[in-house]
Amino acid sequence: MTSNRSIEIIKTHIGSLVEQCRVTNRNAAGAIAVVMKCPGTNGNVACAASESIIQSNKIYRSSDNGVTWTSVFETNTSDFASMASDGNNHFYCGTLNSGNLLSNNNGIIWQSVGPGIPAGTGGFAIAAAGTNVFIGNNAGVFFSNNSGVSFTAQNSGFDPSPNNAVQGLAISSTHVYAGFFQNSVWKRPLSDFGIGTITNTTTKNNLSVFVTPNPVTNKSVLSYHVEKRAPVVINIYRSNGSLVQNLVSSTQQPGDYTTYITKDKLLPGNYYVSVVIGYNHTAISITVTK
Repeated sequence: MTSNRSIEIIKTHIGSLVEQCRVTNRNAAGAIAVVMKCPGTNGNVACAASESIIQSNKIYRSSDNGVTWTSVFETNTSDFASMASDGNNHFYCGTLNSGNLLSNNNGIIWQSVGPGIPAGTGGFAIAAAGTNVFIGNNAGVFFSNNSGVSFTAQNSGFDPSPNNAVQGLAISSTHVYAGFFQNSVWKRPLSDFGIGTITNTTTKNNLSVFVTPNPVTNKSVLSYHVEKRAPVVINIYRSNGSLVQNLVSSTQQPGDYTTYITKDKLLPGNYYVSVVIGYNHTAISITVTK
């Protein structure tokens, strides 16, 4: 059964915002299953994967903040189960039992990951930080330090079985955590994998961003600093999470920058300014007066 109705999806949070957007697909009969957002070099890029119980097994890509979506990959071998990005140009997508995929060009072209993960398994959970990628399935945890070119099993300390599969992975500044299907969560220091302390992740808010004056009475200046060359995306959102205006969408060199928020393009009310610089993000509340 097909439908022309819009499909509501949830993208990853930016600061305190949870963004919602709508996707219209004339062949869609249900909801998008998995979404990750990646601030890429060509604007704000998002990828989403659907499963056959809802519709065909496809990966979709958006380069305009989720307004429009294009199918970029399709398979009939296995349902998609997970998706992750490194916050730069790499996306990873796992299946239930037919391998894992990666894109090294911001979700445009997809291919199988490199060797090291047993055939007949997939990726129930994926976590990525820079060039380091962890994939979990019913055979354990597998690690790559080269953006998915090759993997090695990292199962010291536990012996997963098909009834105790790795179904969750998370990376903190110092550890990787693996959650199992039954009743356990394991952790292991990142130093075991040759990874130093992660200080610039998508969940760390360490940006210096200022809006003056705030409230916005006419034209306010938004000032920010770029520590090293990185993609920069700055958007204004309504308090309900809907996009109002894109201020910046480009890759910038190290330095201090300013952009402007003008009253004539905004109705009076409360807004959030989302600033994404490389792996870092923050959200600032602003008020626009009459």
